[in-house]
Amino acid sequence: MAEKTKRTISWTIFFGIAFLMIGIGFASFWSPAVKAVTTSTVTSQVQVGNATPTVSDVELDLPTALTENGTTTATCTATITDTNGGGTVDHATATMYLTSAGASCDDDGNDCYTQIACNLGEIDGNNVYATCTADIWFFATPTDAVADTWDCDVIAEDNQTATATNTTSVHPDMPTLNALQIITSIDYNVLSTGATSTDSEETIATTTGNAALDLLASSTDFILAGNGVTIGGDEQVYSLIDDPYESMTSCSTTSWVTIHAVLIKPTQTPSNSVGTVYWKMRIPESASVGTYNSTTSIVATPDTAE
Repeated sequence: MAEKTKRTISWTIFFGIAFLMIGIGFASFWSPAVKAVTTSTVTSQVQVGNATPTVSDVELDLPTALTENGTTTATCTATITDTNGGGTVDHATATMYLTSAGASCDDDGNDCYTQIACNLGEIDGNNVYATCTADIWFFATPTDAVADTWDCDVIAEDNQTATATNTTSVHPDMPTLNALQIITSIDYNVLSTGATSTDSEETIATTTGNAALDLLASSTDFILAGNGVTIGGDEQVYSLIDDPYESMTSCSTTSWVTIHAVLIKPTQTPSNSVGTVYWKMRIPESASVGTYNSTTSIVATPDTAE
């Protein structure tokens, strides 16, 4: 009995050791020995590209009245934004133009003012504020009575030559200027009683605004210096052609008469809208000898079809 027990214990020890070895083997397989770890670094890089600027809040301020035979300042303003910073905006230019002419128009004082240099003012973070001014000629096309307007287009460029553009959202009108200059006074020199002018006196009418014109004329009576004797102002006649006295029109002393001079809208400076009015005078037989003076008024009025 003791031998059997001893044999049983031996097998028990054998199987116990076997199971222990198997367990150690599985543990070694699932849990390998810890090894030393070496740390490596990788260099990272990213390049930020240039941002394209944007243009906003474009406003055009046209003069409320043009300057006869000269220029008047118009101003266009805009906000330029660049996310690289407002200071990276290099420059800006503007074009002021008649809407129907388009932003790509050729420079012309009538309807297109190009390459207007803009002043870059205050920088506010990513924003910079542009002010663009131009001298507008007296003959610039008016739009306050027609279905057309004026625009301003601003082009901005940054220091990497990236560009952006925008135009006005509110389109203002160019005002009409009815203006006229008359040169040469009327002097009939010496005429005998009962005589009529042989040669016409001439007045030169020049349009100095931006609209086609007719003329309005009126005359006072001719008054003899010193005693108040008069010659009726209607003895003075006018015409757009150097006609004989009898074919010309009497100048009224009581109302304005229209002279359909057909003075065109100027298109350049000096003005190319020029007309001539011819004048003659008749002296009544009863007129006293002496020097008579009168005032002839000629004013501009909008052109009307005759």
